[in-house]
Amino acid sequence: MNTRLKELIEYCSQDKRVCPQPIPWNRLWEMLPNKERKGIGWNPPLPLILGAWWETSDVQKAARFKEHLIWAYE
Repeated sequence: MNTRLKELIEYCSQDKRVCPQPIPWNRLWEMLPNKERKGIGWNPPLPLILGAWWETSDVQKAARFKEHLIWAYE
C-alpha cells in the first residue's frame, strides 16, 4: 500500500473516527471514478447509509470507507 494512502487511512481513523456522516459519504462515493454495476449492486459497494447506517457496526462502516479510499487512490 502506498505511503500517502496509508497515512490518509490512519488519519481518517484517528480519534475514534469511523467514517463520514451519511450525506458527505454519499457525495464522496458519487465522485469515485470507474464505478460499475455488479449484479444488483455496485463496485465499489455503496456507502453504508440510509437503512444500512443503523444496521451495521462501526467496524463494518470503517472497512467500507477504507475500501472507498483505496478505490479512489487506484
